[in-house]
Amino acid sequence: MTIVIHLKSCITNFHVARKHAQKIMNDSDNFDEKQQFYKCMIKLLEIENDLQQHYIQHKDNSD
Repeated sequence: MTIVIHLKSCITNFHVARKHAQKIMNDSDNFDEKQQFYKCMIKLLEIENDLQQHYIQHKDNSD
């Protein structure tokens, strides 16, 4: 059960980081900066999705 709690915490942290990167991207007027934060958001989303898959897998196994 500990891994499920840890994974959920990691998912939340990556979600918050992605939303923060999105806000910075939206507030920026610099195209290069927007592009960098967009790439960052995509990478964070990929990691968040991978963690979500592990969370579902471990949650199902712990029930």
